[in-house]
Amino acid sequence: MIRNVSGIASGIYHYDDQGHSLELLRAGCSRGEIQRLLADQDWFCDSAFVVFLTAAFQRCQWKYEHPRAYRVVLAEAGHVCQTFCLTATWLGLAPFCTMALADTKIEQALGVDGVTESVVYAMGAGLRPNRAATGDRLRQTTGGL
Repeated sequence: MIRNVSGIASGIYHYDDQGHSLELLRAGCSRGEIQRLLADQDWFCDSAFVVFLTAAFQRCQWKYEHPRAYRVVLAEAGHVCQTFCLTATWLGLAPFCTMALADTKIEQALGVDGVTESVVYAMGAGLRPNRAATGDRLRQTTGGL
């Protein structure tokens, strides 16, 4: 979901890994929609963009032929999100990640069925606030952590 990114229209997009491009699924994205899809977590509403990671389970099951293959999907989602947060921070953005999701609403917005492909994680970023980060403010107030 792109809400406020320079040079890209607001909307819901699909990332095409073959063409390394974004495909518009639906125009428009509001603060309220971000809040609704992220289980009413209003602190993410001002995000410039949100990325929903989905898992196409069959892609993992061919390699891991046991019932716990879904654990591999969840671990990989965590690895992707960690890399995303580190990269976003390096770029001077304020990243976030959450698993508090309105799954069915997200899957409807993305056009996935929720069974063979399902949302597993959300991450996003926006501009860093002008004020110091919480840890920096605590250090200034208490003289250290």
